[in-house]
Amino acid sequence: DEAHRYYDQVVAKLNADTVIFKRGGNWLPFQAHIDAGRFSVKAGEASGHAFQQTRVEPAGIAWLASRYPAPAKA
Repeated sequence: DEAHRYYDQVVAKLNADTVIFKRGGNWLPFQAHIDAGRFSVKAGEASGHAFQQTRVEPAGIAWLASRYPAPAKA
């Protein structure tokens, strides 16, 4: 559907712009964006499996909104 296509486009753009990269099935931010306070990575264990989860921080939400505006609705 349209929302999924938009998500895929945003992820591809963030990857092309060296904001995120894929490792082990997870999209992780580059260290510069962690250092800038835009993203954080939560690591932990659940049900005996280690995981990493990328989180967008408030500064990252503002940065993403300014750099990657949502398309205008028709």
